[in-house]
Amino acid sequence: MSKLRFAIQLTKRYHQCCYNGWKGGHLSMGYVTARQASTQAETSNNDSFALGLYRGTVNTQQLFPYPDALDNDAKDTVKLMIDPFQKYFSEMHDAAQADLDEAFSKKSLDALKQVGGYGLQAPQQYGGLELNNTQFSRLIEIVGANDLAIGVFLAAHQSIGYKGITLFGNQQQKEKYLPPLVCGDNIGAFCLTEPTSGSDANSIRSTAVLDDDGKHYTLNGNKIWISNGGFADVMTVFAQVPFKNDASGKVSQRVTAFIVERAFGGITSGPPEKKMGVRGSNTTAVYFDNVKIPVENVLGKVGEGFKVAMNILNNGRFAMGVGMTGFIRTLTATAVQHANNRVQFNDKLINYQSIQEKIARMAITHYAVESVAYAVCNNMDNGVKEYQVEAAISKIFGSESAWNVCDECLQILGGMGYMREANVERLMRDVRINRIYEGANDILRLFIALNGIQHAGDNIKELQKALKEPMSNFGTLWDQGIKRSKRFIGLSDSNALLEVTAPQLSQSAGKVTQRIEEFGATVEKLLIKHGRNVIDQQFLLTRLADATIDIYAMGAVMSRASKAIDDKLSTADHEQLLASLFIDEACERVERNLAATLTKQNLDRFSVNNSATKLISSSVLSPTKSSKHKWGTTAKSYFMPTPALNNKNHKTEIITNASSANLKNPSDAIRSKKNECIAAANIVHHRLHFLQNPSNCLTAKKVICDIWRAGMGSTLHHWVYCFIYAYYHKRTLLINLNGWLYLRNVISKDGLRRYEDLFQSISKCPLTPHDMETAEPWKKHFLGLKSDRLPQVVLLASVGTLYELHKSIPNIAHYAMPSQLFYMVTRYKIEPMAWWTGILAQYIIRPNQKLQKFIDLSKAKLHFKSPMVGLHIRRTDKSEENTLFDVDKYMDQIESFYNNQSKKGIHLKRRVFVTTDEPWQINRLKMNYKNYEFIHPPIHHLAARTHSSRYSAKYLMYFIRDVTFLAECDYLVVTMTSNVGRLAYELHEVIYSQSKNHHFTSLDGNYFIFGQKPRYRSPYIMQAIKNCPRQGKQGINVIVGDYLDSCVASITRIKTYHCYSKRLRSKGNILASCLRYLVDNEVYPDYSHTDQLSYSD
Repeated sequence: MSKLRFAIQLTKRYHQCCYNGWKGGHLSMGYVTARQASTQAETSNNDSFALGLYRGTVNTQQLFPYPDALDNDAKDTVKLMIDPFQKYFSEMHDAAQADLDEAFSKKSLDALKQVGGYGLQAPQQYGGLELNNTQFSRLIEIVGANDLAIGVFLAAHQSIGYKGITLFGNQQQKEKYLPPLVCGDNIGAFCLTEPTSGSDANSIRSTAVLDDDGKHYTLNGNKIWISNGGFADVMTVFAQVPFKNDASGKVSQRVTAFIVERAFGGITSGPPEKKMGVRGSNTTAVYFDNVKIPVENVLGKVGEGFKVAMNILNNGRFAMGVGMTGFIRTLTATAVQHANNRVQFNDKLINYQSIQEKIARMAITHYAVESVAYAVCNNMDNGVKEYQVEAAISKIFGSESAWNVCDECLQILGGMGYMREANVERLMRDVRINRIYEGANDILRLFIALNGIQHAGDNIKELQKALKEPMSNFGTLWDQGIKRSKRFIGLSDSNALLEVTAPQLSQSAGKVTQRIEEFGATVEKLLIKHGRNVIDQQFLLTRLADATIDIYAMGAVMSRASKAIDDKLSTADHEQLLASLFIDEACERVERNLAATLTKQNLDRFSVNNSATKLISSSVLSPTKSSKHKWGTTAKSYFMPTPALNNKNHKTEIITNASSANLKNPSDAIRSKKNECIAAANIVHHRLHFLQNPSNCLTAKKVICDIWRAGMGSTLHHWVYCFIYAYYHKRTLLINLNGWLYLRNVISKDGLRRYEDLFQSISKCPLTPHDMETAEPWKKHFLGLKSDRLPQVVLLASVGTLYELHKSIPNIAHYAMPSQLFYMVTRYKIEPMAWWTGILAQYIIRPNQKLQKFIDLSKAKLHFKSPMVGLHIRRTDKSEENTLFDVDKYMDQIESFYNNQSKKGIHLKRRVFVTTDEPWQINRLKMNYKNYEFIHPPIHHLAARTHSSRYSAKYLMYFIRDVTFLAECDYLVVTMTSNVGRLAYELHEVIYSQSKNHHFTSLDGNYFIFGQKPRYRSPYIMQAIKNCPRQGKQGINVIVGDYLDSCVASITRIKTYHCYSKRLRSKGNILASCLRYLVDNEVYPDYSHTDQLSYSD
């Protein structure tokens, strides 16, 4: 505790050291002795401090004394770069605005050229600055301190984008591509990740096949999550290439790297991804369709693409740790400033011990992360070739420390930290990606441990060999015997750390040495116990990796602090304290992690975790199993509530075997329900026909529906809205097409756009000029008037126009349906309103002979026939409206449908009818799901983005065809926030009226009429979603499925409704948690007298 108190006392001093403007270094990193990298001998793995741990040895060569690779000229160069870079961020680049805009301004990107930001490490002969890794790191630290998003952009461009050309390109490739990339005229990108290939880079599916003439490779495939993918000019792309082994003669697929120009053609980019953080950076999918790549654009050798990719990533990964040092520096400064200014309970936050401890730990963390990061980059400049493990350590340690510091900073700021104004919430969103990209930390942990295990295994092999010839290897065996004897009696085998560490840190050096020897012994025990199978023991490997990271970090801080003491720097005492505190806590973590790999208690705990995971997985993936579990409920009810009783079931419901069979062979009971539903539909159509064809068009009461500028899906739902109003007030619906963009190229001879050009007439009464002249626009006070008090002709403007007039969308029509129909339809429909809306929409778009002929011909050309799954993929340029989903999310539902059928013995050909406004989505589906047959309209029909092509009669016909086909599919996968998806579902509900099972999946929630949530205008009809006992004297008990009529919010009880139970025939209070909303409880006019009339009447 005394050390921690001392650290707290030095917090302000640390703040001054770190945040008052460092021009050449940080604390002891103001490099004193310059050593030329060119004079350094290449070191081997045997000198690696990190890998030596796995043999229980202390290798000090790479860490002691603290590495320093900069001579005076190199220091002067980087000093000249610091001020322009800091000025760029303070004056030219607005990180917060880029986050809001989700793009960088042209001004910012152009200014980056002026400071040489596009070619920091590129060779000078191609226009770059040719900074070494340490110089580059100092500038990346400034980037990390200001905006991680621009850091992603720069890293994607140069650290991995064109890094492959720098490392593996031939002279011709470098001369052609590097100059425009280095100056920023061209932008680079690195294209490796695919939908089925993330951390497993060898499993990519993109292919490149050599043409018969031997001059080009033809590239096909798609990449996802590509930084700069939306505008990159030159990309390093990886694809599988047929490769013939010279020895065996066998042909296999081998990953190969290519330099690909967007100018080659056949390359398209998806829309920018909507990301949690680093939003200023551009991230898209990139699609390659028969891209012709000259053979001279192979990067490296054919078949060695995996090697190229790993070298690029390893080379670029080291900078992430350095970027995190700047990030942590910014957060610590923010926390310190807030704590010094914020007063609570009559004292500043900085004076409270809990805040002091947080800030002290932030300072310690910064020191450790910085020590590790600069040790790695200096060693790279000193000629160390095998630095992959150390770079991975720096990346993990830096990214996770940055996340923890960000969390503590936000905690110190409290509510202010949660607000956008403080910028900490943006920093938290931005930093999270660092634990995922350029090697997920989970994978890198295995990478560290497995490299170390291999290194230790080589040592054991040497010992085994020595044991076979003991006399000739007596010295080796003697050394190993002495080492194990000392370990057995608790003595240290090595004084290596004590010899290179400052005396003031000797106690810390002893602790670290002891942990290293324990680490080596643990690795040896695990190898003896598990043998080669140790590579599958991820529980153990992860903890070995965590211990490795902590020990390496302890070595780095101890070396750096020792250098500060030896050089008599003014910060030496402070650094000594920071190092001691870090080492004390890190030693405890190492001890815990090593114990976790050997003690029975921890291994048993892992076995429990393993069993629990399997149990939970089986419960989630197989919800029909209902075996009892420890927590006292079934897997089905615990993880996935019964779909029919849960109003959020649209996301997970999958058609059952029974309902699938019912589609083809309905039973008598289901056939009866189908007939009832068809009868209900006929009643509605009969009433609509009566309403729309009055005996006297001149005196008939009418509603004119004005059309707005919108897509067909929105327009049609507006018509339905108007139709409900007309039905409620017993009026004839007329449609004013003069403002409608569709049908503009099919104007009739009389100069009017006629509805009948594509559809059957909606009414025998035409819309006349007299109707338009006498129509009274809808007014808010109309809501309180009875039908007979309204004007003869009411004009309903578009919903958007009404919103502008009344500042909120009024309830013109009701979220309700006639009660007689409602209780008839609820017997076989979970969403009666979807059926009701579908009936009205079906009446409106009844095709005329011309349109019906087009639909029939299209059906024949596309071979559209049952069974078929319908899929509508929502436009990805509408992200501002609602959440968007990747095509794989849609396909997950379709896979579940077909797999479920197969489990039940129904083996169907996997056929999917796809509609989308984005043709590139079709190519992606065909590329990634080769076991499916995708039926879709011609590609040139799928283009509703442009104004000129979208609003025409031709594309209106395509729209009606697509919606009709979707509705007729046996199973439907859509999004309910899409008007197209919702309309297809509504029509689908009318067609599949024989079963109460869902035949669809919605990815984004529940169905609400017109896509809006219910207005909850009392009274309304609700349904019980669970059994609920009576609550209080005025309560009534309900059981699952009960319909509750005339519900109103209780005045006396919170979250309670007063309803009429149809089953109990009595009123009472019911808890809101027991109910789900169905429809508004509105009294519609009685049309029963029309039901017996013929159409001629």
